[in-house]
Amino acid sequence: MRSLEEVLSSATKASENEDLRRLLRTILPKVSEKVYSVLERYPYLVDLAEEVSRIKRYSIENLEVLLRRAMDSVVRVGGRAYYAESSEDARRIVGEIVGKGKIVIKGKSMISEEIGINEYLKKLGNEVWETDLGMLILQAGSERPSHPVIPAVHLSKASVAEYLRSVGVDVNEKMEASEIVRRVRIFLREKFVKADVGITGA
Repeated sequence: MRSLEEVLSSATKASENEDLRRLLRTILPKVSEKVYSVLERYPYLVDLAEEVSRIKRYSIENLEVLLRRAMDSVVRVGGRAYYAESSEDARRIVGEIVGKGKIVIKGKSMISEEIGINEYLKKLGNEVWETDLGMLILQAGSERPSHPVIPAVHLSKASVAEYLRSVGVDVNEKMEASEIVRRVRIFLREKFVKADVGITGA
C-alpha cells in the first residue's frame, strides 16, 4: 500500500502535467453527462445508491460477525477460507496457494492492487496478467490506476497503444478503439488458455 507522501507526490506530478489536464478536461464532462443521463433514465438508482451506502455502514459496524459467517459458508460448501491480519499475510497466503513458475490471470480487484499481489507473485517467478482492459494497459505501462472504475482514464490513445505494444499486442494509435479492443481480446485469449491459476477478488 502506498504511503500518504507517495500519494501526494503522485497527485502533485499529475496536477502539473498539462497533457493530462487537457485530457481530463475533455473526458470528465463526457463522463458526467453520461452519469446524469443514466440517472434521468433510471432515477431509482439514487435510492439504490443510498441503500448500498446503508448496507456498507452496517457491514463495517458488524464486520467481525459477517466475516465469520462468510468464512463458515465457504467451508460448509467445501472451500477453504483464510484470514489475513495484514497485507503481508495476505500476500504470503496467496503466494503459498499459487506457488512458483505459474501463468496467473487476474480479474480486476482493488484489494489485490492495494496489497501489491501482482508484484509479489512476479517476485515468486510467476507470469501475471490482468484481464480487465484498463488494468492490463496500466500493467503494461507500469502505471497505477487513477480511478477505481475507469483506471486508465488519464492515458492518451498514443500511450495506450505504446503500452500494449510493449507486451506484444499488435496495435497503433491510428486504430479505432474497437479494433484495439479486438486485438487485446485475441492476446488475452491465449493467456486464458495457458493459465495455471485464475484470481478474482473484490
